Parts: sequence; structure tokens; C-alpha cells
Amino acid sequence: MIKEPKSYPTVKSYLKDLQLHKLEVIIDYICLINGLDAITINQRTKKPEITEARRLIIYVAKVMYNVNGNYIAERLHLDTAYVSDVTKTTFGITQVDRKYCDEIDLLIKQLKCR
Repeated sequence: MIKEPKSYPTVKSYLKDLQLHKLEVIIDYICLINGLDAITINQRTKKPEITEARRLIIYVAKVMYNVNGNYIAERLHLDTAYVSDVTKTTFGITQVDRKYCDEIDLLIKQLKCR
């Protein structure tokens, strides 16, 4: 949970906690709508449902809240290069696949209500 901004020694530490909190909200919501457990998302696997959930988590966290890629990689137990590649790849997919782009837009709208 986020504390009062006054209780943080630096802006950097406050922003880190804020980004980590937003990342947790995104992870919880995407796991909920995909029927996954938050622990499952950390497992080293290439199951399609888990990799797609990770892709959505990474992309939404970067686009919606500009969460630091290092924080995402640390939380999901991934490499930072992987997080960067997924962000670029997903952006490319949204440029050519209108249906996928609409799905992500809907997801972002739903998350804004949280």
C-alpha cells in the first residue's frame, strides 16, 4: 500500500512504490480475467495463456503507467531485455491488428476504474 508522500525520504522512492503498486493492480486484474494465479505468472513456462498474460501485463504497465522495465522484470522474474522486446513487439502488433488493439484499449479502460 502507498504511504503518504510526506513519509518518503525521496521522490524516487515514492515513485518506485507508486509504480510497484500500480503494477500489482495490473497483475491482479489480468490474472483475474484470465483465470490465473498471481504465483503462476512468475513460473518459467511458455504456456500460451501465461505468456499472453505476461505480454498484457508488460504492455499495459508500460503504456498506462510508464512503469520502469526493471521493476516489471523483477516482479515477473524475467530479463529486462525480454520486457523491452515484448513491449516493442506488442506495440507492433497493435499497429496492424485492430482487434488486438481494441482488446488492450478495453483492458486499459477497465483498469482505470480500479
